[in-house]
Amino acid sequence: MSDDNNVIEFERRAAQVKAMHAGYLIKELDGATLKGIFDAAFMDRRIDSDGDCVVSDDVTLIASADPGKDAFKVYAFFPTSGTREQALEFCNRFNMRLVVVRAQVRDTPDSDGQWTVIFDYDRLVFEDERLEARIIVKTVRRFEAIVRNGISRLDEDKIF
Repeated sequence: MSDDNNVIEFERRAAQVKAMHAGYLIKELDGATLKGIFDAAFMDRRIDSDGDCVVSDDVTLIASADPGKDAFKVYAFFPTSGTREQALEFCNRFNMRLVVVRAQVRDTPDSDGQWTVIFDYDRLVFEDERLEARIIVKTVRRFEAIVRNGISRLDEDKIF
């Protein structure tokens, strides 16, 4: 016989699995929910101080939902060893050849004097559209691949 605690736990788990297959509304994708999605995909993840989900897989990135802008966002920060001009040239090459992910240079250097390049992708979420967990994970993995491949192909000055 099972005790009541196991039944309640089973119901909670069943509800999570159902939500993962039925999908999530953009307003349901808080840091904790995203953390659960990436946990189920065996990806290293944590919640940062802003409540966003930080995923460390091939690339360390931030995944978050912005219900006010109807967007699921993925972005990553990479410090460079080059000058601002080299970072800008890299961003221009990246943006001309890879239109899905955007690259830009921060306006000021970091505390170490390095210019940081920000890669980001916004997926527009239409009214009442549900994002399945597998789509969220695939989006993040595709973002990682685009950034990784873009850097290896387009970093002519070897600033990364």
